[in-house]
Amino acid sequence: MAVFYNNSNSNSGRIIQIVGNQYTTSMTSSSTSYVDTGLTQTITTKRANSKLICIVTQPFDCSANGLYARVRFRVHRQITGGSTGTFDGGGECEGIYIGAHTSSQHIRQYGTYTNIIFDPTGYINSGVNVTYKVQVHTDSASSPDVRINYNGRHAHMEVVEMAQ
Repeated sequence: MAVFYNNSNSNSGRIIQIVGNQYTTSMTSSSTSYVDTGLTQTITTKRANSKLICIVTQPFDCSANGLYARVRFRVHRQITGGSTGTFDGGGECEGIYIGAHTSSQHIRQYGTYTNIIFDPTGYINSGVNVTYKVQVHTDSASSPDVRINYNGRHAHMEVVEMAQ
């Protein structure tokens, strides 16, 4: 849906379209490599050289037997016929960590991963598909797992196309 602005001739910074979805399918993983959570959204650009903003809300919980439970998230971007990109913030920026007092204690944490990404995609033609997807992995202590959308929780992703 395009948004019409009546008060100016300038197009800069104006919203061209917003697409989004809600994702409720649950999954569990103990992978120490990034895997898809299932939360994904594709936008087909309407204007050349526009900018994209991706907004993510992903419910999760993770656990481990031992000294710490940690889960890391990233958003992966694929431009059809073009480049890929990964937004992970580096280091612990996109990770969640909880520690225990003893190495034999079982711990579980619950939370929501949220991120707002201003995607510096550079020049993109109109009519190009750009797909974003959330990925996750655990690097917890022994017996780790991460659960996504557990017990009926809902994840959301919205992508906003804005005029340059």
